Amino acid sequence: MRYQLVLPALLVIAGQSAVAQMESTVNVGERVTLRSELLDEDRALLIRVPESYHESTFRYPVLYLLDARFNFLHTAGIVEFFAGTDQIPEVIVVGVINTNRSRDLTPPSNDEDETAFWDEVGGAGRFAQFFETELFPFIEGHYRTAPYRIIRGQSFGGLFAVLDLMSATPMFNAYLTSSPAVGWNFKELVDRAPDFVDAGFTPFLYVSAAGRDFPGNLGSIQMYVAALEAGGRIDRRWHYEFFEDEGHYSLMLRSTYNGLTRLYRGWQVPDSVASLARFVDYEEHYAGLSERYGYEIRIPMGSIIRLGNRLLQQQRYSDGIAVKERLLDLYPDQPESFWHVGDAYLLSGQPEMALPYLEMAYEKAVEIEAADVERYRLSVEEIEAQLVR
Repeated sequence: MRYQLVLPALLVIAGQSAVAQMESTVNVGERVTLRSELLDEDRALLIRVPESYHESTFRYPVLYLLDARFNFLHTAGIVEFFAGTDQIPEVIVVGVINTNRSRDLTPPSNDEDETAFWDEVGGAGRFAQFFETELFPFIEGHYRTAPYRIIRGQSFGGLFAVLDLMSATPMFNAYLTSSPAVGWNFKELVDRAPDFVDAGFTPFLYVSAAGRDFPGNLGSIQMYVAALEAGGRIDRRWHYEFFEDEGHYSLMLRSTYNGLTRLYRGWQVPDSVASLARFVDYEEHYAGLSERYGYEIRIPMGSIIRLGNRLLQQQRYSDGIAVKERLLDLYPDQPESFWHVGDAYLLSGQPEMALPYLEMAYEKAVEIEAADVERYRLSVEEIEAQLVR
């Protein structure tokens, strides 16, 4: 089922009788139901794949979003904006909708005030098992995923994330938390924090707090952060941010924005590198990112295309063609790779050299059933007609 923003079919212009026809829906993602045998219930997921997903064979990191009913739309928007401006890679967003929030996101507690206030608590371990044995296999079996997982959690969601980070076997590569309820069970996680940091951890951690948060929660977060800082192993693997003018709930959006910014700091090719327009510099940049994030990160197709276009605009035709031909090495299954090589030959005034690449682009588009296959067919026909003349 599509997860849709429903719009009215007709728009009446104020003060006028004219009526404008509008499309009825805007698709943001899909709603999928996953039957959990472990939890003995159906779990609803909201899933957004990148724009390039259906036109490619690419693999993507996955951001798992807790409390998705309230946070899916703005998170999907932030991810799309950042990816579209080369601030982060394209990412699949998997939103998990709650059924029993306090049960799933909290560990057991000996604090009678906590156990009395919430109907059911203590199921975080079981919920983590659901992620590991059912959710991950489902997502990674049905979607083209890269080996990099991010979790985004707020309040109890942040507690669940930090709890997993501090476990013996963390399931994620990056943890983005805001207002995490780390004071749970008499501040157990706060007490464990110094030893946890001393032992060393490799996943990235982002923690944010709000100046207008509940006093007890804010105090616990500040104690947790102080314990991390006192642990004796401060490095760039974690970052703390304080939003003085935000509250417990309102900091969610800004924390997602800033957390992704911190996680992917240095992702974009620096201007000093881009201005030189040398392919080898791009290779070195993305090799460094691969080492940092722990999996192979190829030079994005868009970066190669822009570099090639810059050279072609400078009338450095052989250099531009050579750069675009690297698309065939890195992305040999993508119709767009062949199309851009053909386009480079066209711009250099060699339509007879362009035609075989455009024909191959069309064949690849048919193979993967690309949505814009017609565009590739028309490109071939246009050049064929030009060569006949």
